[in-house]
Amino acid sequence: MPKEVIENILKSASTAPSGAHKQPWTFCVVSNPKLKKKIRIAAEEEEKESYSRRMSDEWLEDLEHLGTNWEKPFLEVAPYLIIIFKKAYDLDEEKGKTNN
Repeated sequence: MPKEVIENILKSASTAPSGAHKQPWTFCVVSNPKLKKKIRIAAEEEEKESYSRRMSDEWLEDLEHLGTNWEKPFLEVAPYLIIIFKKAYDLDEEKGKTNN
């Protein structure tokens, strides 16, 4: 996939409507294989916990037809991962404090 496609996706996403037109998100594109592996390991650890302890039987039944599980090999196969960070606060530069 050409990098320009990813750039256009990010431009579109960054201007998508949000509450109070604040766009409280930041995007990070990851293509480094070593970093994608670390992300996969962390994601699988979290997903394994969810599948084994957090999700109800009803939830697991609803997922069954999708054939998903806690394993996420696609995180290493995909050429790019787009990580979305939500900005949960602003920095008040005058006071040096955070505003939640």
